[in-house]
Amino acid sequence: MAKVMSQLALFLLLTACAAASATGTGRRLLDDDTVQSAIANGQDAPRNRYKWFVSIRLASDPEIPLCGGSLIHPNVVLTAAHCVVGRFGNIEPTPFIVRIGDYSFNATAVPDSGYQQRLVSKIVRHPDFVYQRKATINKLNNDVALMYFSKPSSLPLVQMAPRRAKAEWTNPIPDNSPVALIGLGYTNYNRLRDPTVLQQVLDLKLLPLKQCQKEVGKAYAGNTFNNNSMICAKRVKGPGGQCSGDSGGPLFVRGKTAAQDVVVGLVSWSNKDVDRPCTTLPGVLTDVSVVRPWIDAALRALTVPLTGSVQGNSQVRGFNGMRFQAKYPANDWVDVLHARDGFAYNAYLVSWRTSSAAAESSTVIKRVTFRWADRIRISLTNNGNRMEVELNGKRVLPGTLTPLKRGSLQFDVATRGTGPQVTIVQPRLQILVTQPYLQYTSTAAGWLDTWVTLTAPPTAPLGGVLARTLPETLAS
Repeated sequence: MAKVMSQLALFLLLTACAAASATGTGRRLLDDDTVQSAIANGQDAPRNRYKWFVSIRLASDPEIPLCGGSLIHPNVVLTAAHCVVGRFGNIEPTPFIVRIGDYSFNATAVPDSGYQQRLVSKIVRHPDFVYQRKATINKLNNDVALMYFSKPSSLPLVQMAPRRAKAEWTNPIPDNSPVALIGLGYTNYNRLRDPTVLQQVLDLKLLPLKQCQKEVGKAYAGNTFNNNSMICAKRVKGPGGQCSGDSGGPLFVRGKTAAQDVVVGLVSWSNKDVDRPCTTLPGVLTDVSVVRPWIDAALRALTVPLTGSVQGNSQVRGFNGMRFQAKYPANDWVDVLHARDGFAYNAYLVSWRTSSAAAESSTVIKRVTFRWADRIRISLTNNGNRMEVELNGKRVLPGTLTPLKRGSLQFDVATRGTGPQVTIVQPRLQILVTQPYLQYTSTAAGWLDTWVTLTAPPTAPLGGVLARTLPETLAS
């Protein structure tokens, strides 16, 4: 009976906290009653030691940290997937901010001007993340996500454990290796106490996976530590470790300096026993080395400009580098790329023959239109030997740079060995349209080629022939 009453008390406590969060008066609990993450029985971290540490907050309530993270690129934070998804496993639409180099829980606790704050513009999570409310086994497997912001941070980055395929019952580093944990989560689960400043626990050890399986493997609908993406850690002596509010925070091998720190795990979940809250059972984390291939691929997609093209005979080179021929008829419009509630870029195709005696014709671009805040039309004259450009119905002269409402338009004249070209610069997007110069005839071609470069990740779903070739991390 006492145990039932204790469990009921814990349920009421969590319900009260969730209700407080909904009104903006408390910290939002991102996990259910058996999955919570933060630091208990830690100590104040040295100020400025972990400038790569990141606290994740809601833009609407920036004084309450929700999760932790690590700066792995000037524009990208590494965290846990369950920090950024809602109850149905989808990315939360609520705007997030990140505070890089954060040290204080909030301005009331301790004044802190050493962090850099950024608004998150793109979030991607592992496609095989097992959402906790849908799974029957290995819930929260592949618990990893990246948060992108357009203005880069100048603070130092942290190293990550190198990629490694998981061998059965094998950790990313030797069993029982000393590891550390930092975060701004609750310091006492029962009383839900907030820390004043960043907390650290330096005397954790990485447990053998068979020990993880024995102590917490069956605690959460059945986990198989021998082949999932999870690892676990426990304090060497006495209680202490992760509790509520530091999910996504780093478990790392602490170097002599911050530049030598190496993140090996991301706080994911821990089993909560009412009689032993937060501090006695091992904490479970995502193995960074196992999910590192996805991290690297997603990082490239988020930070390296992607270019796709449509050229003569409807030859497409996608954002993913794949080449194929688009099957579109002549005298028809092709949706090259568009964004919902945003821009639209279309190409008009015509039939083209190399000569009047040619038996076969190609399908080439004769005209393109771009519409967003401005209306741009680029076309070839009927005889195909001159490029013409119109902006909002008015002709643009060759050799000019024209400001747009959202960017600029550059119309470069043909030079010896090259044809004329137009460059349209827009937010997160650049379009190049050229009239190719045919070396073998020393004349300009009778068609247009176009290249589209995503200079930053899209903030809205994209459609069109090039959108079908987006890397998976940017397609949603």
